[in-house]
Amino acid sequence: MIVPVDQERFAQACRWAEEHATPGVGGLGEKTTHRALKYYFLPRETCHEQKIGGFVADGLGEDGVLEIQSKNLYTLLPKLEAFLPEYPVTVVYPVVVQAQILWLDPDTGEQAGTGKRSRRCGVNGVLPQLYGLRKLLCHPNLRIAAVTLTQRQLRLLDGRGKDKKIHATKLDNLPLSAGEILWLDTPEDYAQLLPDSLPEEFTAQDLAKSMGLPQKDGTSLAGVYGALGLLQGRPEGRRRVWRRAVVPPNSVINKQKKA
Repeated sequence: MIVPVDQERFAQACRWAEEHATPGVGGLGEKTTHRALKYYFLPRETCHEQKIGGFVADGLGEDGVLEIQSKNLYTLLPKLEAFLPEYPVTVVYPVVVQAQILWLDPDTGEQAGTGKRSRRCGVNGVLPQLYGLRKLLCHPNLRIAAVTLTQRQLRLLDGRGKDKKIHATKLDNLPLSAGEILWLDTPEDYAQLLPDSLPEEFTAQDLAKSMGLPQKDGTSLAGVYGALGLLQGRPEGRRRVWRRAVVPPNSVINKQKKA
């Protein structure tokens, strides 16, 4: 299900994030975008940074655990394996569709250049990133929320290379706007994103292209859908071809949505 971001609520979350830039117990190194999303999805501050067992969750409220993760989703596996048996968990993944890059002089802090990056994938950009969590995607307590954002990235010109931009220090990510949220609760939600135009058999690269994603993400994308039981693959020479799976009515894919 895709819903628009509540713009008034998002603006309030951004203001809160700017006013609470001091790192807390669990917020060391948090970027502004991370704080804004945490407030947007869980405005009650007393619910932030909650210790659960041997982990600190971004939040724990009436709807369960909240985790914000902008990359390397596989690093959440230990937390999720600990949380999911006991709590509903929402994992929020920001899909940055456009970034304004502001380069700063590391000595003076003054602006030293600008740049821009854009992605055309929209909320579908979360799908290949879920490969690292594929074995948990059918868990009834797991919910994914992908949010499209534009942001300003502050970076120091202290990296390697002639332009000093390789592995440069990333100071902060400042949210500028938010568009829509893709909620992925059940396998049916993932199935609805598969294009009707797919042929009977197709490659992973065909799948990625049909969904507006880079072809390099095809293998991960097909792996996610395979783990969900929505696609079946078979080897054909040196490649693998895929087709839609035939899903029995009593399959885990037909599990009921959580309240």
